[in-house]
Order: sequence, then C-alpha cells, then structure tokens
Amino acid sequence: MLLNLLPIAFLLMTVLILIIVSRTQAQVGTLWLVFTVGALLSFGTITAIRWLQPAMITIEGWVMVGTNPIDLVFGFDNITWVFAFALATLLLGVAFTLAIRLDLVQRPQEWTIELLFVAMGLLPIMAQNLMSLVVAWTILDFFELLIHVSGYTPERINRQAVMAFAVRMGGSWLLIAAQATSETGFQQVMNFSNYDTGSALLLLLAAGLRLGIFPVFMPFQQEAALRREFGAILRFVVSASSLVLLTRLSALVIPGGWAIALSAFALIGSLGGSVLFLLSSSELTGRNYWIAALAGMAVVSVVRGRADAALAWSIVLLLTGGFLSLHSEKQNQYVLLVIIALLGISGLPFSASAAGFQGLVVLPFSLLDVLYLIAQGILLLAFLKQGLRIEDTNEKAEGWMKAVYPLGLLLLVGGQWVALIDSFSIAVPSFWWLAIFPLAVSLAGYGLMVRFGLQNPLQVREDSTLAQALAGESVLYPFIEKLYFFAKSAVGYMTAVLQGDAGLLWMMLLFLMILTIIIRGVS
Repeated sequence: MLLNLLPIAFLLMTVLILIIVSRTQAQVGTLWLVFTVGALLSFGTITAIRWLQPAMITIEGWVMVGTNPIDLVFGFDNITWVFAFALATLLLGVAFTLAIRLDLVQRPQEWTIELLFVAMGLLPIMAQNLMSLVVAWTILDFFELLIHVSGYTPERINRQAVMAFAVRMGGSWLLIAAQATSETGFQQVMNFSNYDTGSALLLLLAAGLRLGIFPVFMPFQQEAALRREFGAILRFVVSASSLVLLTRLSALVIPGGWAIALSAFALIGSLGGSVLFLLSSSELTGRNYWIAALAGMAVVSVVRGRADAALAWSIVLLLTGGFLSLHSEKQNQYVLLVIIALLGISGLPFSASAAGFQGLVVLPFSLLDVLYLIAQGILLLAFLKQGLRIEDTNEKAEGWMKAVYPLGLLLLVGGQWVALIDSFSIAVPSFWWLAIFPLAVSLAGYGLMVRFGLQNPLQVREDSTLAQALAGESVLYPFIEKLYFFAKSAVGYMTAVLQGDAGLLWMMLLFLMILTIIIRGVS
C-alpha cells in the first residue's frame, strides 16, 4: 500500500539531500547529479507500479460533514498511472536536457522547487474520489501561488498567478457543488465511476475552468521570464492535475444544448490557441497557447463521449509540450526528433495521438469537424515553426553534456508512445485518412514560410489588447487586484522566511506538515 507513496518519498528525500549538499558549497555538477538521481528513482518507481499494482491508500474519516465521515483515497489505476508516468518522464527530461545549460544555468533552489512541485502534482493525479481531488488541488494551487508571491517570478506574472489561483479555486468549489448536489449528497463520497449525469456536467465544467476553456482564460502571457525548466514544470504539472479529471468522464452524457455551448468554448480555445501559438515569438512565450489548443481538443473529445481520445491529447500536451519547451539547442542534428514529435501529434495511425483523432472527427461529419481539422493543421504548422527555428548553441558545453541532452529529448518524444501503449489496440482511427490533410497543409505552409522568409510573421504582443483580454486583465484583473494585494500582504511575513537556502527547507517542512495531516488516518 505504501508503495504508492514511494515516488513522492524519493522526491522529498532528494529535496532534503539537495539542500544539505548545497550548504557544503558543492559544485553545480554535483547538485545536478543529485537532482537527476532523484528524478530517476521516481521514474523507475512509477514505471514499476505499472505491473506491481499496489493497493489504494484510504484515509478514513479525514473530516466530518455533519454526521457523515469523508474518506480520502489515493492510488494508481490505468488512467492515473499514465499521468504519473508523464510527469515522471517530464521531470527526468528536465534533468537530462538541463545538462547542456549547466554552465549557463545554476539555480539549485529552483531544482528543489521543481521536485517539490512534481511531488505535490502527483497527489491530484492519485486522487480516487472527489473530495481527495479537492484537497489535492487546494494543496497544489496554494503552493504554486506561494512560489509566485515569494519572489521566484516577476511581478506581472505574480498578479496573473493570483487571477489563476482564484479561477482554479472556482473549479474546486464546482467539485464540492457536484458532491453536494449528487443523489447521495455527502453521505457517500463520489468516486469516478458512480457519478450521476448532473454531477458529471459540473465535473466537466470544473476541469474546463481550471484549464482555461470555460470561459477562455490564458494567463501568464510573459512566460519568457520563467526559465525553460521552471516554467515547464509549473505549467504542465498544473495542467495534468486538471486533465486527469477530464479523462475519467467516460460515462458522461451531455444534453444537446450544453454540448453545443461547451464545444464552442473548446473550439475557441483550440483554434485561438493554435493561431496565437503560431504567432508567438518563441515556444516559451507561446507555451500557454499550446496548452489551450490541446486542452480544447481534450475537452471536445470528452463532450463527444471519447474520454480515451482526451487521454491521448493530454499526454501529447504534456510530453510533446515538454519536448518543445526544453529543446533549446535547435540545430540540424535534432531535426529528426522534431519530425518524430510532429508525427506524434498528427493523428496518423499508430501515432501517439491516433486515439485522440477519434475525438476530433466523428460521425456524422459536420462543420465542427472541419474547424477542428483546421485548428490541428495550424497547430502542426506552429509546431514546425517553433521546433525548427535555428538558434545559437552553447559552444562551451562539454562532451558529456552534449551526449546527455538528446537523451532527454528522446525520452520525452518516446515517452508518449510508452504512456499510451494500451491504446494501440485502437491505433488505426476511423477516417484516419483525414489526418493526412492537416499534416500536408502544415508541411506545405512551412515550406512556403521558409521559401519566402516568413518564419517570423506578425507576432502577437504580450501587452496587446487581445493578449490582455485572454489573460483576464481586461475583465478579471480589476476585480481580483484587491485580492492580489491582500494575498501579497498576508504572505509578506512568509516571504522573508522563505527567501534564501533556508526558505527551501521551510517549504519542504510546510509540505510535510500538510502531508502528515492528510495521512493521519491511513488505514
């Protein structure tokens, strides 16, 4: 049973060792080795859990609602393992690709935060009922907010973090509302196999709200201010914590009117995100547009009754997005990896997104299918533009750094096929030949861009009206500004404590205290 907690235990142990070793004035290479070993241990443990299948962890009577005890349940099943494997692969990919930038990037403090954040991100993935997910979401969201307001990110990103925190808390309240309005109320906590139709719609809205789909909300427009590794971990871990809920809604039945409205919102996120990702100046500034585009595809797949397709798009979002975010050495020798990653999101037979394509194109064929094919084509074109852009390399990198770096990229590209290995039984989707058209259009479009020197077309400015509207600053910010300053003053005294090397120890101690409270009733 406690095997479920072993990946988290390895990550926390690595944090502690990293803090201790950093106090000895160790070289950055030694600290990187500790970080990498911790990521390897977590990756290996999660991989082994795929076959060991340990029993669930049940926390009985964690809290009482009236006379009804609320139990928390955490563990791995076929869906949660896929997401846990994706996060472990992302973390290990971060460690390997970081090697090429070791002489340029020396931020051991951020490495400890990344380890802690992945450990917390595993909790919502492992949650087996609604209230467990509410608790895990709250812990993860609070810690992310604490990271932002503690001085690790620029001021403007901090403000957007508060807006994102408020929106995500709305998702948690929707989960509580789903539990309260269920047939059993709080007498029996809903798991993800016994929800009723009304509650399921609230679950979908909760996931869509956190992902920025209902309504369309794309914060963190200045992502370049966050480093490749740090930003990738923060954004993709939070996304995974919401996507895992989407993929559990396999029995969802949505009324016709709701289905049209939700599909429209998902299309706006997917099509708008694809276009804005194409117009972004880099893969870092466009990272949140990438998330919006793939999240929209995952959401519409669930609306159409294809939760398995949502799972495929979710893994593509996490691992292909991780590949693009961490691929800093854009040179000709890595073009083959970019092409393989492109095929992974093409929807062609036996690609990682083959199952996902069945959520984009369904019978009867309609205008919505055409629009999603257009969105996919634009996204593929944007991927080519961002992935094949030639940049300066780190000429000072040592030989071993250049050898380890492509291993990280290969791990991220190949990891999506490993994570989705169970979906290969449906690896040839219906109407698979339609996937050829978006791919062909994207290849032709990129050829024209190269031919006429249009690799850097009109770019969306981060301070433009459109960008600010999508970030919520024209609507949400005036209402949440007071909340931001209240939160900033409330944690002001914590900031002084959390800064510096000792602050990392305090962060770990805070997490351990929360974890101790959660597991006090483990049976």
